[in-house]
Amino acid sequence: MSRRRILILGGSTRAAADSVRRAGCLPICADMFADLDLRQSADVIPVRQYPHSLPDDVRHVQADGWFYCGALENYPEIIAAIQRHNPNCGPLLGTSPEALRQVRDPQWLVQRLRSAGIAALDVLPSSRPPEADGSWLQKPLASAGGRSIRVWNYAATQVPFAEPYYFHRRTSGVALSAIFFYEANHIEWLGGASELQAQQSSHPPSTFAYCGSCGPLHRINFSDAHSVDRNESCRLRCRCHVGTVKSMPTMSSVIVSGNAVFQSNVQVQLDKIARVLVRNAPALRGLVGLDFCLHNGAVWLTEVNPRFTASIEVLELSTRRSIVFGRDEEQVPRHPELEPPPPSTRMVAKQILYAPRRLIVGDLSRFARSSNPWVIPTIADVPLPGSVVEAEWPICTVFGAGPNFDEMRQQLRERVNSIHSLLSVG
Repeated sequence: MSRRRILILGGSTRAAADSVRRAGCLPICADMFADLDLRQSADVIPVRQYPHSLPDDVRHVQADGWFYCGALENYPEIIAAIQRHNPNCGPLLGTSPEALRQVRDPQWLVQRLRSAGIAALDVLPSSRPPEADGSWLQKPLASAGGRSIRVWNYAATQVPFAEPYYFHRRTSGVALSAIFFYEANHIEWLGGASELQAQQSSHPPSTFAYCGSCGPLHRINFSDAHSVDRNESCRLRCRCHVGTVKSMPTMSSVIVSGNAVFQSNVQVQLDKIARVLVRNAPALRGLVGLDFCLHNGAVWLTEVNPRFTASIEVLELSTRRSIVFGRDEEQVPRHPELEPPPPSTRMVAKQILYAPRRLIVGDLSRFARSSNPWVIPTIADVPLPGSVVEAEWPICTVFGAGPNFDEMRQQLRERVNSIHSLLSVG
């Protein structure tokens, strides 16, 4: 049986390409970086001017389907152009431009949540700035990876914001993410991860820059909302409620399934948010990531990412299950070289390293990953030798794994220090 060819578009497609390979398919990729390890594992399409040239760049690509990943959700017009003019790419395996415009609109999101009785953080348009007392964030409308977010205080009022923005009320708590897959009135929960806090070893460009993920998520210790219980025996394996959602008259049968990601009261809140999204954005499809803060047992949604997200890679490598197309047992690859290892209880983390200054990267090809996408690499997103990485841009991704949180963090720390030494950025 021939393997499906899947086209992937986005700022960086390497993680999604490996996920597609774990699902037994062949990736074709177009992104900003075309890193060394991506070139070794996928067909790479040259991009002339990301993202605006993408519809023309992939015009002659033959594929069985396509999807987008990080940052391209901010360009629904480009996604619409590919749908119109690139029939050879196959169907869009994800959310349509119409639904993107809805769920990525902060005002629309808050209104829909509150109309369903779900508490949501205040948002304000740029035309109505709140008091600059540090209790609000100034965010770009075209957000991705925490880029350009800053605290709204007196200092921020003195420096103009370079792009369209809005204000989002701040909240404390632990930063988490949950992934679900939506298709044919079926919400399937796939997993959850915690976000690595901004740390000096990543040289993040800002406090809010995405520095990495850790998973699979463990139960939250509600005695301390800022910590995660590290006891492996506490992981939830109970089933979510399965049945007809009678409170949604516009949807006759929405089924919710999958392993519960959080303790029951948190999972109930996530279920309500997911149902509101699929009810009010009928064109929502495929993978959907929910970024939120958990504070005193309350879920405060911060962003909806209707696409392949960064934490999916962590979940797949830790659980050894392919989830890019939902958790369908029939999609488990039958190609011997792609068979996943036996299940384990290990944890996996990925940490993004940013350039503290302009760098010319040497030869890191020795770290290029195994041809087997189930093998956890030392690093990924490996730049080509001699690549110039500008200050505050990502250099590479470092991985760590272990049977528990502490051993995983120790391996990650050692690998980060090793890469720092090689790059002379420690």
